[in-house]
Amino acid sequence: MYKKNMIQVVGALSLVVAGSVFGQQEAADNQPEKQQVEQYLTYAPAGLEKETPTILDSDQDGVTLDKDQCLGTPFNVDVNENGCSFCPEGSLEDKEGCYYMEKITKSYPIRVNFPSRSYEIPDQYKPEINQLVEMLKDNLPPKIVVEGHTDNMGSDEYNLELSQQRADSVTRLMISYGIPSSIIVGKGFGEGSPIADNAEDEGRRQNRRVTAVAEMNEEQKKYTTRY
Repeated sequence: MYKKNMIQVVGALSLVVAGSVFGQQEAADNQPEKQQVEQYLTYAPAGLEKETPTILDSDQDGVTLDKDQCLGTPFNVDVNENGCSFCPEGSLEDKEGCYYMEKITKSYPIRVNFPSRSYEIPDQYKPEINQLVEMLKDNLPPKIVVEGHTDNMGSDEYNLELSQQRADSVTRLMISYGIPSSIIVGKGFGEGSPIADNAEDEGRRQNRRVTAVAEMNEEQKKYTTRY
């Protein structure tokens, strides 16, 4: 009788121990690894412990993963209740605000004093054009537009043609100095873009000009407003 009772006791204890071990193992299987939790759980709202496994915020913007519709927002920027930036669609954001990347364009006025009704480049201006070419060759842009202009002496049709001839003259010279013909083009604008008063001789002289506009191989940030 004693031996039988001892066997029953030992059997009962074994079941208790086995059940306890099984329960611990099951709990461990259902519990995320601490390392995995800490990979995402680096932020917790006030009043919650950092290790709270139910609050996950992978991009640290204060909006938990169950509500965050914009994962990966930059650190320390303002977001709305959905975890999304206040910046316009398509823009980027840094600590300074919302911005777009904008290609740099630069204009280079070429001081050529064209004689009235002429598109011939006087020899005295060719060294300056050559100097501009050498500068552009150091950082060759993908496109250069040589813009030709006139004063208001003559008809609109005549001035448009003359401005194109002036642009073409400078374009050909720049090509001869080493600018690839594939990236440069001349365009005439006639008398429509004066920079000085056409009522005076000096103003008309300034308006008989060309300008080289180069789209550079660089980008810069252009900041915009939040919405």
